[in-house]
Amino acid sequence: MIPRKKRLWLMLASIALIAAGIMTAIIYRGTLKEIDYAAIENGQIEVRNMGDTLQEYYEEYGDNFAQADYIFSQSDLVIVGTPSAEYQLLPTSIDRKVKVNQVLKGTTPADMIHVIEPSFIWFYANGDCSGRAVLGYAPMKPHEPYILFLQQERENVYTITHMAFGKYPIEANHAAEPLDWTTTITYSQVCNNLLLSSDSELFTAYLKAYDEVIEMLNSICTELNLKRADHPL
Repeated sequence: MIPRKKRLWLMLASIALIAAGIMTAIIYRGTLKEIDYAAIENGQIEVRNMGDTLQEYYEEYGDNFAQADYIFSQSDLVIVGTPSAEYQLLPTSIDRKVKVNQVLKGTTPADMIHVIEPSFIWFYANGDCSGRAVLGYAPMKPHEPYILFLQQERENVYTITHMAFGKYPIEANHAAEPLDWTTTITYSQVCNNLLLSSDSELFTAYLKAYDEVIEMLNSICTELNLKRADHPL
C-alpha cells in the first residue's frame, strides 16, 4: 500500500509529465514554408550554442578538417543540392529533404535525399522561436542551392561532413560576421549568417575552405565536361 503522501507526489509528477507532453506537442513541427518570415525576421531568438571556436573544431576533427581535398575524401557523397522547406524535428537535430541538382562524387538512390542537420530552430505556437547550434553550424535556408559534403548514415539518409565545413551556399547573400552573444540575436542573423560563432578565427578558416571548395569543384565540373547550362557554380 503506497502512503498517501507518496501517492500525492506521484500524482503531481504525472500531471507535470502530461503538461510537458502538451508543451512539446505545441512546438511547431510543420513546414518552414508556412512561417511568415517577414513577421519574425527582426524578432529576438535565443540560441543555445554548443561550442563555436576554431580550437573546438580541431579537437573534434583533427588538423586537416578545413582542407577542401580532405573534406572531399572523407565524404561518401558530394552534391549541389537545394533544401526544401520540409523538415522533421528530431531530438537533437532536424531531418531535412534536399533536392539533388548535381552529383559531384558518389551516387544517390533518389532525386530527393534526407540530410540530418546538427542544428535547428523551434517555432512555438505563440510565435516565439529558439535555436540550437552545434560547433557554430547555421541551418540551411530553404530553396537556396548549397554545395554539400555528405556521409551516408543509412539508405537515402546522410549527415554533413565536418559540420559547417561540409556546407557552402552558392548564392553570395550570407553574412560572414562573428556574433556577439552578449547582445540580442535576431532570427535574420541566425538564418543569414555562414556560421553561428563568435570566433573570428573560425570565420577566417571557413572562408579559406570556401575558396578552396569553389576552386576544386569548378575543376571537377570541367573534368566532367558539364555543359555551361548545367554548371552548378
